[in-house]
Amino acid sequence: MGGGVSRWTRLWLGAQVLLALLLAGGAAVLLVDLSESNYVRIDLSESGRNTIDPAVLELIENLPEKVEVDVFFRPLQAPYFQVTAEAQQRMLELLFIARNTRRDRVEVTVHDLSDLESVQARQRELGVQEVNLIVLSCGERRTILRLFTDVADVDWGNPTFEGVRYLTEQGIAGVVDPRSYNPDPAAFRPPRLSLFYGEEALARGLLKVSSGEAPRVYFAKGHGEPDLDSSLSDGLGRLRATLERDGFEVLPWEAGAVPADCEVLALVGGSQPFQEAESRAVRDYVERGGRVLVAPDQRDFEEPFEHGPVELLANWGIPSQPGIICEPVTTVRGESVDGTPECSLLLISNGLDASHPITEPLKRHGRRIQFGLAHSFLQPGVLGGGTAFPLVTSSPESWRDLADSGGNYNYRKDADEKRGRARLVMQAEFSPLLEGAEEAVRRPRILAIGSSTFCGNSYVPMNRDFLLNAFNWLAERDYRVRVSPREPGISRLDLQRGKTLSKLAYVLWLYVPASFILIGILVAWRRRARR
Repeated sequence: MGGGVSRWTRLWLGAQVLLALLLAGGAAVLLVDLSESNYVRIDLSESGRNTIDPAVLELIENLPEKVEVDVFFRPLQAPYFQVTAEAQQRMLELLFIARNTRRDRVEVTVHDLSDLESVQARQRELGVQEVNLIVLSCGERRTILRLFTDVADVDWGNPTFEGVRYLTEQGIAGVVDPRSYNPDPAAFRPPRLSLFYGEEALARGLLKVSSGEAPRVYFAKGHGEPDLDSSLSDGLGRLRATLERDGFEVLPWEAGAVPADCEVLALVGGSQPFQEAESRAVRDYVERGGRVLVAPDQRDFEEPFEHGPVELLANWGIPSQPGIICEPVTTVRGESVDGTPECSLLLISNGLDASHPITEPLKRHGRRIQFGLAHSFLQPGVLGGGTAFPLVTSSPESWRDLADSGGNYNYRKDADEKRGRARLVMQAEFSPLLEGAEEAVRRPRILAIGSSTFCGNSYVPMNRDFLLNAFNWLAERDYRVRVSPREPGISRLDLQRGKTLSKLAYVLWLYVPASFILIGILVAWRRRARR
């Protein structure tokens, strides 16, 4: 025997090594599976910046089913690349925190926009075309978060003329104030990220996709109103698409009683009066606790139609007056001038009410809304002991420009026209007017807007958030969720972008087992060499 190791002994030792490798591989697979099904995270950061806010976590826990998050991000060109990258990075980090917190409830997909075919296919499936947005889907419910309006506020500085055109082409509205914009390249001021509220936006999105059935909004039709499917400047196609993406169902109302399932009735831009029966149907709807958004046509404001929207508003205690509201225009030299049509273009920021659910978020984030040929309302006298007050007012420098005998405006501050704030949007809420109504009947709500063009395709990019807030308030869909601010500097290993995930998979599934095999072969070879 000579004290040597027999062949069978060597085979037995080799089998033991192979068995150990198989057991190690099986243990690795088991641990991976356990980590997916029993995922535990420990946040060791001092500020807790890798932990989702409790309000958002509660929303995730209460989702009716898993939410799919599709991210379509594209950087802007210089000099807007850096500010875009910062906003995108912070939102992606937030989404991955939410995903890692509850992997069984949240799925995040960041689409590579260079793969145009697959991206377009997914966008068609989701019903979107733009980029720099996030789509949240939960079953059939879906909502959109836009990077530069819902997630982050960017101060675009004072861009060049080419910069304004580029940003407008990217679908970014309100970059500059056209009444005071200075296109001189020497006046260029770089952009900066002024506010980031991604976690609050995510919370609102989760609330929307976890809510019940879509509320139905009926738009009056048959009285010269803009078409709901029109892409013309005064059409309502963009508003309809915006509401549908926010979870509303949009339908036309032509005649007869207002449908019983109507959550909000919209009377926008009718150039012809209602029939008496139609006017009565609207009043009956309001008396039963209905919710109405009214944006009359300019002709109705100047000479109110019999049974028209302006007359309805007056009956509800919200009278209006003829004449459009104008403000002086500031030239590039800083001079204040009037007498030009641009005076009738109103950009309102300071005139937003800071306490109402419709305007409070806009005021807090420094947003602006835009009016063209806007009319104003008188001091309200609401029926039913309710409350009414203005949500939007013009600047103290504005005046009411009256039309001449031919119906034309001179956009000039005449001697008989006084300066002062004008009420551009009114809200009213009062007790049900229906006799014998039970306490269960909800309180009627009225929102009066002094311009029908406010809702048109040309103005929706600037007024989208106001309009969404308005319809949600009328339908009593409250999506305001306050969450704590998040620190910007979050560092972690990103497994979803680039090739990090594939490299880690190779390490776990190929390199680690292969290294054990090589070690086993080396040990066996050295033992054999010593013999």
